[in-house]
Amino acid sequence: PLKYAKKQVSEAAAKNDEFMVGDSVSHAKFGFGTVTELSAKTITVMFEEAGQKKLALGMAPLKKV
Repeated sequence: PLKYAKKQVSEAAAKNDEFMVGDSVSHAKFGFGTVTELSAKTITVMFEEAGQKKLALGMAPLKKV
């Protein structure tokens, strides 16, 4: 069952057409960064100044650059 749940998350993340790992993004507070990880509900970004942050996907004010 746990294996199946992880697979669902991976498939949901793969369907995310807005962001991909490696994308450059900007955030109003944290500045510029690079997407390092995606899941169905979160996005992890390594920001140049603020370091690594895990944010709620769809809630975080991120823009692709």
